[in-house]
Amino acid sequence: MEEAMRYNTRKIRHVEAMLEFLKTFAHYERFEQIREELIEIAEKGGEVRMCNLVDQWIDMGVKQGLAEGIALGQADGRYISLQNIIKNGISEAEGIRLLNFSKEETEGYHSWLSGEGEKQLHTV
Repeated sequence: MEEAMRYNTRKIRHVEAMLEFLKTFAHYERFEQIREELIEIAEKGGEVRMCNLVDQWIDMGVKQGLAEGIALGQADGRYISLQNIIKNGISEAEGIRLLNFSKEETEGYHSWLSGEGEKQLHTV
């Protein structure tokens, strides 16, 4: 464990070359953004370690996960709103029109309704 920590904290000497290798090896689409940020750190005299690279990947994953979670939450909220409109005696078609659902949202609603959405509705 101690030896692993020693390698984790070593400064990367050839940042650009190492990042180019990882980009080629991993075929990771978003790697260019991380690469540019770490090269900038190195050019300004900062030290780049492998943990910096891992932290960048984690941060990107967290941001992506939050964005996806927010989008799903917003969609669920709109679907629940439509369910409440329907419960109050308005037709599904009229509710969809009132909420200005797109074709994709309407399809998403029907998919949501046939799956977990209906189960969630009973707990709301």
